[in-house]
Amino acid sequence: RRRGRRRGGRPRNAAAQPGEEQCKLFLNGLPISCTRPALVAYFERFGKVADAVVMKDRKTGEPTGFSFVRFKFSDGVDAAMAAEAEGHTINGKAVTVRRAGPPAGKGGSVCPFAAKNDGFIDGGLFVGGLPQSCRDEG
Repeated sequence: RRRGRRRGGRPRNAAAQPGEEQCKLFLNGLPISCTRPALVAYFERFGKVADAVVMKDRKTGEPTGFSFVRFKFSDGVDAAMAAEAEGHTINGKAVTVRRAGPPAGKGGSVCPFAAKNDGFIDGGLFVGGLPQSCRDEG
């Protein structure tokens, strides 16, 4: 296993390029059948995709149901967000698409939904990577 570099060539701990976060989308609710090529194929209609990552559980290797797509230019993000009104469906499943925020420790919240309230969340907390067997029980 290679260490220190992610797909896309930037070292793991390297700072994002200026403006890079404005070109990134956070996707939630992906079907487990979703692959990187499927994401690229779907989002290419909105603009040139620079990178796409389907997040997987470190222990099991199973997809977590969320992902990130980075466009070469921010107009791809704008077009994808404009299409959010009609909804995004990937592999037959409705997917939530949001602008991605800066990574933790980089001056912002890790929650992509925080952007709606100037970076603050009112009474909510985003938790990702839960197993599909997890149920909402008061």
